[in-house]
Amino acid sequence: MLVDEKTLNTPDGTTDEVMSNGASLRPDFGELEHLSDAAKAILAKHARVRKFTSTSVVNYQDDPTTHFFVVLRGHVRLSHIAEDGFVTLFNIVSAGRCFGESGVLDGSGYCHTASTSGAAEVLAIDRSWMMSDGPAYEEIRLEVSRMIARRYRQHIEFSRGL
Repeated sequence: MLVDEKTLNTPDGTTDEVMSNGASLRPDFGELEHLSDAAKAILAKHARVRKFTSTSVVNYQDDPTTHFFVVLRGHVRLSHIAEDGFVTLFNIVSAGRCFGESGVLDGSGYCHTASTSGAAEVLAIDRSWMMSDGPAYEEIRLEVSRMIARRYRQHIEFSRGL
C-alpha cells in the first residue's frame, strides 16, 4: 500500500488512491522508471493509483485523452471498435507497461477502449503537466514521444508478418 494516501470512491466502482508528494512515496513507473528523480516527482504529483475489478473499463475509444496509464498489477486489454461494431483486440498490456500515451502530446482522443482482464491496478497520470516548461518536463515529453515511436515501430514490424 502507498504511504500517505487518500482513497476516493468513484461512481464507476473503481477505487482512486490519490498520491501525495511525500518523500517516502515511490510509485512504480514501469517503462518510465529510468526517468530522472525530478521527472518522476512531477509525474507522481499528477498521478493516481486506480484499482479495478475484473472487466472494468479504464477508458473508452474516442473519449478525450485525459490520462496515460502504467499497469501496476494485472492485465489491460486494448481493443478497437470499428464503425460497423466489429471489435478487434490488438494488445494485452501487462504490469510495467504503459498505454494511452498517444493522445497525451496532441490532445486527441483515445484510439482504443481499455478494459481489465481480471482485477487490475493502474497508475493514471493526468496530462495537465504537458504545457509546463523546464528540463524535467521536456524529459517527460521526450520519453512519451519515444514510447509512441516504439509503439509505431512495433505495429509496423508486426504488420510486416501479415
